[in-house]
Amino acid sequence: MDGQKIFVYEGINNDKGMIITDSLEKAKQIFREKYPNFVLIDANKPYTQTPYENAAYVYEFEHSEIKPDTLYALIPW
Repeated sequence: MDGQKIFVYEGINNDKGMIITDSLEKAKQIFREKYPNFVLIDANKPYTQTPYENAAYVYEFEHSEIKPDTLYALIPW
């Protein structure tokens, strides 16, 4: 997965998922193709964006030390 990042998201309607790509901008494009009426909000930035009724919060998951037989909490809450 060299150069690839893992972005995990949780939507307001409680759907969750993961996108593997090389940038947050590409992740937003991929998400928009699947959910055209939703917006992906970067949860790692201070919340200055306008709240959206149809939103999902995205986090970048650090995967540099993934080990077998290990549980990972992808969404930090």
